Amino acid sequence: MRTQYFLIARGTKGRAVGFMSFRKNYRLPEEASAPPGLYYYVSTVIIERAHRRQGLTREMYELLLEDADHHGHGVATRTWSTNAGHLALLEQLGIDVVHTIPDGRGRGVDTLYLARPPRREAADDGA
Repeated sequence: MRTQYFLIARGTKGRAVGFMSFRKNYRLPEEASAPPGLYYYVSTVIIERAHRRQGLTREMYELLLEDADHHGHGVATRTWSTNAGHLALLEQLGIDVVHTIPDGRGRGVDTLYLARPPRREAADDGA
């Protein structure tokens, strides 16, 4: 993760309570049913237990989606099929399943790739 970008969620006293790391310029697997192109790939999301269910993960994803759109990228991640809370949030954010690897995380637990293509063109930095 040393070479990845990251967002940090801070608590009321400024202490880090959450973390999201991501890579830029990621390409989805060829099997994915999403438009080709470049994506920001979320590799890790961690929120301290005491700070969960406070909207911190949503806030980090919303910031990432906004920045990705600004640069003409989509947002992608992967998780397991039994990660109901994360899947519900991703669905609310318009990040949909684009590829499934059956039993990818063990018997009866699929690996899911999810993505949301860019919603607008990259901003012209020269203007």
